[in-house]
Amino acid sequence: RSTAWNPQGVAMDPRTNYLNQARLKRELKQRGHDFLDIAGVFGQPEDSLLVTNISRFELADLASPSKFDQQSFIFGRKTSPS
Repeated sequence: RSTAWNPQGVAMDPRTNYLNQARLKRELKQRGHDFLDIAGVFGQPEDSLLVTNISRFELADLASPSKFDQQSFIFGRKTSPS
């Protein structure tokens, strides 16, 4: 799960959040990633994205202060049944 809403958990006005989220979507598309819009919560509800086929390191880069300045992201990996 990734988002551009509320950098560092600080509540931003809706317009700023929507503009930041649009920038994140553009960047993900430029990098060749597919994503789904999902609901998320980090202290308060915020629009989030489920990004497929992305590495933990790339998510960390997007969450970094030089990009979208997020305190956290959620990463998971699909594994085969044993």
